[in-house]
Amino acid sequence: MVEKTLKEHIVSFRIPKAQADIVERMLQEQPISGVKSVSQWFRKVGCDCIAGRVSYKNPSDMLAVLDAG
Repeated sequence: MVEKTLKEHIVSFRIPKAQADIVERMLQEQPISGVKSVSQWFRKVGCDCIAGRVSYKNPSDMLAVLDAG
C-alpha cells in the first residue's frame, strides 16, 4: 500500500462579527486585487506574511497573546 501524503493543509478559524465588519470596510476603502471576501483577505495576509511581504511593525507584538475578540 502507498503511504498517503498531505497535499494541502486546511486552516479554519472563526473571528467575531465586529472584526469581519472591519475587514469588509477595509476592502471597500482599499480594494485588493482578487480579494472579494473576508476569508480571502485572511488567506492573502497569511500568504503574504509567509512570503515575507508583510511583517510586524513592532517585533514585540509577536510575543503578545492572541486577542480573539
